[in-house]
Amino acid sequence: MSLGHFFDGKYRSNFDQRVPPFEKGDRLKLVQMGKDPCPIEPGAEGTVIIPPVWFQDNWQVCVKWDNGRSLNLVIPPDEAVKIG
Repeated sequence: MSLGHFFDGKYRSNFDQRVPPFEKGDRLKLVQMGKDPCPIEPGAEGTVIIPPVWFQDNWQVCVKWDNGRSLNLVIPPDEAVKIG
């Protein structure tokens, strides 16, 4: 499921209820990262290392990327899909 889908009708209620899009330990594949000055490339894979946190109308998802970087997703505008 793409996190961008939280804004369409099917998943909107989950977003409004602040249901975390991922859980600690989930494997992710990045679809796109917003305006980060040093973004992770689309298609990169990583693991959620702590439970996501709701902060200022966004999900903060801390990810340890397989390329060695640790960079949070901010959802929205970032998008990722759960894999495996």
